[in-house]
Formats: sequence, C-alpha cells, structure tokens
Amino acid sequence: MKRAVAALRSLVLAAVVSAPLTVVSAPALAAPPVAKDAGLLAEGLELAKAGKFEAALAKFEEAYSLARTGTNVYNMARMEHALGRHALALHHYREALRDAALAPESRRDAERAIEELKTKIAVIAFDVPAGATTTLDGNEINPSSTVEVVPGRHIVKIKLGGSVKSSDVTAPAGVVTTVKLRFDDPGMTQEPAPPADDRTTPQKNEGFFTTKNVVAGSLGVLGLAAAGIGVGFLASSEGKLSDAESFDRSIPGGACTALETCRQYDALLDDARDSRGIATVSFIAAGVLVGGAIAAFTLWPSESKERAGSASPRIRPLLGPISGLTGAF
Repeated sequence: MKRAVAALRSLVLAAVVSAPLTVVSAPALAAPPVAKDAGLLAEGLELAKAGKFEAALAKFEEAYSLARTGTNVYNMARMEHALGRHALALHHYREALRDAALAPESRRDAERAIEELKTKIAVIAFDVPAGATTTLDGNEINPSSTVEVVPGRHIVKIKLGGSVKSSDVTAPAGVVTTVKLRFDDPGMTQEPAPPADDRTTPQKNEGFFTTKNVVAGSLGVLGLAAAGIGVGFLASSEGKLSDAESFDRSIPGGACTALETCRQYDALLDDARDSRGIATVSFIAAGVLVGGAIAAFTLWPSESKERAGSASPRIRPLLGPISGLTGAF
C-alpha cells in the first residue's frame, strides 16, 4: 500500500513540476529540410486532382512554410479560388506574380484569375478625419489604403479622443465603396473600382483554437482534474480516520490494549494519513495548473500580434526558392 501511495505521489509531483514549463516554454523552431517541399507539392497536386481542395491547400501551405516561392503561393491561390475564398485567392495570385521564376503558364493563369476575381471582391476606401483610429469589422486598419473584403455588410468605426462614430456599410462586388465619416456629419459615397493592384491584405479574424486558448484550456482542465483527485482522497482520508476512531472505541480500553488490535489501528491511521497527503499534493498541483492557465491566458501574446509586421497574413519561415511542381488539377 505504501509503495503504491509513494508512486502516486511521484506522479502528481511530476505534474506540479512540469506544468509551469508549459506556460513559459515556446516550441523550438528548427529549419525544416528544403527537400521536403517537393514531396508536399506532389501530395497537394494529387489531392487537388481528387477534388480534395481543403486538404490540398493544407499541403501547399506547408510547402509555402518551407519555401516562399511563386509556385507554392500560386497553388495556394488555386485552392482558395476553388473554395470560394476570393479575397485571399486574389492576394496570393498577386503574390505569385511577383516571383520572376513563376512558370509562364502559371503566370498567364494567375493574370486571368485576377481579372475574374476583381469582379467578385468588394473594396472599401476611407475618408475619415486625420488622426482617427479606424477599424473595419473590429480590426484596426490603415485608412489611407483600400481594403479588399467579401461583398456584403461591414462595420466601419472611427475613434478620436472620447468621440466615436460608426457606419454600417454594404459593399457590393466590383466597386469601391468609399466610407466618409465625420464626427459631426457621417456619410457614405460609392464610385467605380479602379484596377488597382496595391490593395491591402484582407483582414482575418482569429478563431477560438489559438495556441494561447489551447494551452490555457488544457492547463485549466488538468487543474480541475487535480482538484477532483484531491477532493476524492480527502474524503477517503476522512472516512479512514472515522473507521480508525470507531475501531478504537469498539475495543474496551482502546485498540492498543493488545498488540494485534494496535497494529490494525495503526494501519488504519497510516492509510488515513497517506490519503490526506495525496489530497494535499493534488490541491497544490491544482493551484499550480490553474495559475498556469490564468498566466497563459493573460500573458500569452495573441496570434495577430505575433504576425504583426508581416506583409502577408500567411507568411511563414523562408528558406529560399527551390524548383517547384505545377500541374493541372
């Protein structure tokens, strides 16, 4: 019994010691081998030919993380186009065209796709007071540049000092919707869309399953589990202590009036103490894990901040251009 208890104590203490490291440690970044890029492209092409565009996009994105080439980003754009993600597809087709090594056939296809997608994307321009903080659908943007969005309803808000103004905008495809906001006279006008190629990257909201939320949630769940274990062993300790006291009272003169009954009484007390010890360690582990969850949630930078300064919403580590694969899907 004591050996089992000691082993359980070691496992719980190991959780206490290792839990904080989950919060402060970041995954080690190692440069992946460039040779793997070709294999990923081949896998992506096979998936695309089978009509599995989502899975193919994941392969092309992984290849893009190994080498930021025109071929890789072109293949990403093809899948996004097929999936109806027109704003991202348009952005990535333009990115592909900036690579002089892009194959002529792929270049011609990208140019045709860009002309097609221009008619399916809405563009919002901003006429707002200088110095005002401007947000589009909750994302802060630079009002001096246009933003490509999915056609439909969007919310533009400006803030300066303590004054805030907002406007609901319906942005149709194929035109620039100019949002004119003033703190004393808000308004909105529209004008035909120019064939501009220097528009800003479409905004993308973060989902729930970010690294921060997953780490914080996992630590919180482990903390609750440790607390539950502590409650269970504490209840067991109280029960065993009550059993020992009942046993002692059941023997005239006390359990230790005879050697055998005294041993039984001591064994019951030892079990009660062991259970209480495990409960104490479990409660400590729960406190550490819950504290780690709170620290991860409050201190971990958001993924949008980690991506700040990047020219593309999907820029990943670059190892340099390599010869890529292309093909008909």
